[in-house]
Amino acid sequence: MENESTNDLVIGDSKLVVKNRCFRHPHFNHMIHLNFVTGDGECAFAELYCGDDVQRELSVFFHRGDSQGESGSNVFWLHDTDADGMPRGNLRSVLSKLSSPGFICTDGSNAINAFRVHFDQLDAPPDTHAGLAPFVCHGSVLSPIGTLDIKYGPTVVYQAIRR
Repeated sequence: MENESTNDLVIGDSKLVVKNRCFRHPHFNHMIHLNFVTGDGECAFAELYCGDDVQRELSVFFHRGDSQGESGSNVFWLHDTDADGMPRGNLRSVLSKLSSPGFICTDGSNAINAFRVHFDQLDAPPDTHAGLAPFVCHGSVLSPIGTLDIKYGPTVVYQAIRR
């Protein structure tokens, strides 16, 4: 069962379009709520998660198929620096807003090397995560627990737990 609705969320001076999808998980009979925000990702993240009075947490951060330059966002969500080595990456912010446990799903695009092990490897095995070791980053242990479908390369699911 799937329900979908779209609404405008106004936070501060910004108007963000949010698409809500609800699914009933057939095995656990549990409702899963997903919120998709359209528009500039960095502005949406700042508005939704970075204000002094904001208490929101992310459960899942999904990022794949991104790149530097004209065809990509040039946003380094899962890195500490940008392409020029400047401290403009967002990894620390993403991990600080992720619930514990939370999940990061990524193909390694615009990410630190620990996330890029099989980046752009279209012939990677379906259980790519099984050969990866957990690692610690900004006070969180990130453990590979699964692999999603291959798009530009394998998309690995990491469980993040704060230490």
